[in-house]
Amino acid sequence: MLEKDIQSKIMRWLKSHENWFVWKVSDRFNAGFPDILVIHNGLVTLFEVKTEKGRATPLQLAIHEDIRKAKGRVFVVRSLKEVKGIMGEKAWITGKEA
Repeated sequence: MLEKDIQSKIMRWLKSHENWFVWKVSDRFNAGFPDILVIHNGLVTLFEVKTEKGRATPLQLAIHEDIRKAKGRVFVVRSLKEVKGIMGEKAWITGKEA
């Protein structure tokens, strides 16, 4: 499956929830920034979407580190199932990763 197809599935699912702010960030002007931004209950979570074989670039990893230093949550995901798991974790309520 192509990265854009995975992103589309994830976006559809995220946008189906009321009171979740969901934004597709990735474009050519935001190199290195994660693909999807979600805000719910005041917590910020970002997703970098990759195919099964895809890997985050050094720039992406550096940005992920900066986001985590600012107490944001950022994940590299390869499927809607992974996103559902992350969004359903206790960490989503507390803001702390398990």
